[in-house]
Amino acid sequence: ANKKLMQEIGSMNTECDEQDKSLRTFLMQQTQQTNIIKAYDEKQMELVGMLSKAEQDEARIAKELEALIQQLAEANEQEAHVVSELAAKEQDNQKLNMEVASKEATSKKLVADMQKLLDELEASGTTADKWKEKLLIKMEANKKLRQENDSMKTESDKQDKELKA
Repeated sequence: ANKKLMQEIGSMNTECDEQDKSLRTFLMQQTQQTNIIKAYDEKQMELVGMLSKAEQDEARIAKELEALIQQLAEANEQEAHVVSELAAKEQDNQKLNMEVASKEATSKKLVADMQKLLDELEASGTTADKWKEKLLIKMEANKKLRQENDSMKTESDKQDKELKA
């Protein structure tokens, strides 16, 4: 009976050893799975952090883009204003050129008329010094008018060059 009891105890010890081995294997697998889950959780937290930073970067970039769009709109508005001013100056310059041309034509006609009168006076043989003196004064005034006209033309040409530049 003692031998039989020892065999049963031996058999039970073997069975316990096998269960112990099986339990240790199971615990090792559980530990490995727990470690895998922890690593997965850590990676997931890392990804959540990266996603949060990406969202912050996206919001910052969106604000910067809005500011750039606003600056572009302001620059376009300023450009339109400058173009409008330039067109107005061009129009003023054209008017000034027309005035210069008109005054130049008038001045040439006056000079021609005065010269004709002087020629007629000299041809008639009358020495009308008084008339001649008045005509010379008028010619001098016309000369000053022509100089002013030339000055305006020079200014107009200068504006033309500035506008073209």
